[in-house]
Amino acid sequence: MKRWSSLPCIAVCLVATACTSTSVLSTWKAPEPGPVRFSKVLVVAPLRDPQREQVAETMLLDRVKGREVVAAFALFPDGVPADTEAVKARAAALGFDGAVVFRIVDEPGGLNANVRTRTEVYELPRNQLVWAGVSTTASPRIIAYLAKDASQQTAKQMRRQGVLVMR
Repeated sequence: MKRWSSLPCIAVCLVATACTSTSVLSTWKAPEPGPVRFSKVLVVAPLRDPQREQVAETMLLDRVKGREVVAAFALFPDGVPADTEAVKARAAALGFDGAVVFRIVDEPGGLNANVRTRTEVYELPRNQLVWAGVSTTASPRIIAYLAKDASQQTAKQMRRQGVLVMR
């Protein structure tokens, strides 16, 4: 009699539960024509928990284009300050010309329910919002899946709109 290994079944189950569904609900783009190109970009994910911030920022680093891309946890090891204007001012003072800010705006049942996120792209020298999008992800369970899926869908939407900031 042949014994079936449970390893393939476990692997399929893990992959199935790791897959999430993200939809971009709305976007806004500054009226200036053409894509924005940055050379030094700060990736920020203010999530109230420094560990979650670091995981989300690490996932987002893989998507953002620029000659130099830095996660905020490298500048703020104790967590990103709540004052967004102070963060943008410090980044601009350090020579960053762009910032991508990823935040959870609605997490009614934790990561086991639909989670709404907002991604904002700033041109720092002018302190101007150049693109924003709101997305929802169904039951991501883990912050890494949320950041990965939301950034993938956001990047697609930005490419469609001619804002080539993310890969």
